Amino acid sequence: RFMVEEIKTNTFFTAVRIEGSGAVVPVPTNTDSSSGVLYLTASTLKDGNYAAISATHTFINTPSWVIAPANNLGSRLILSNASGSDLNANQAISRAETVTIMAKTLGVFGDASGASPFFDMLPSDSYFNAVMSAVSYDLISGYPDGTFKPSGSLTRAEAMTIVARAMRFLNGKSVS
Repeated sequence: RFMVEEIKTNTFFTAVRIEGSGAVVPVPTNTDSSSGVLYLTASTLKDGNYAAISATHTFINTPSWVIAPANNLGSRLILSNASGSDLNANQAISRAETVTIMAKTLGVFGDASGASPFFDMLPSDSYFNAVMSAVSYDLISGYPDGTFKPSGSLTRAEAMTIVARAMRFLNGKSVS
C-alpha cells in the first residue's frame, strides 16, 4: 500500500512492478482518497520491486464517450498505441493487442523467457511477454495448428472465452 501526500488534479496514480530487465509493468491498483490523502493499494501475484507513479496520458482524435476511460488506462500504462497519441478508437483490435491489454489489466504481464509455443510468434515481437504471461496463467490458448494469429481479429466467441477466463482468474478458480 502506497500513500501519496500531494494530489495533482487530472493526474492518475498507479503502482508498477520493476522487472529484472528494467521494464516497468503496471499492476492492478485501487485508489482511495476519502480521507483527503490518496492511498494506492496494489494487487499482485508476483514478488519484486514496486513503485507508485503518476502520469497523465491524453489520446487525441478520440470519441467523447471513450476519452475518460482511455486516458485513465493510458495513464496507468495499460493502454497504448504504437502510433503515438491517436487511439484509433474505431479501428478493429487484434488478438495480440487484446491479450496485451488483458495481461496488463490483470497484472500478469511480465518478463517471459523460453521458446514460443506458437510458430507465428517470436520473442522479439512487442506482444510476446503479454501472450506468454497469459498462456502461463491459462488465460488464453492458440489454435490446434500451433498458431496464435496475433494480427488476426477476435471472434465474439473468442472474446467471451477470454472474458470468462479472466473472471474465473479474478475469482481464484481454475480457468480450464
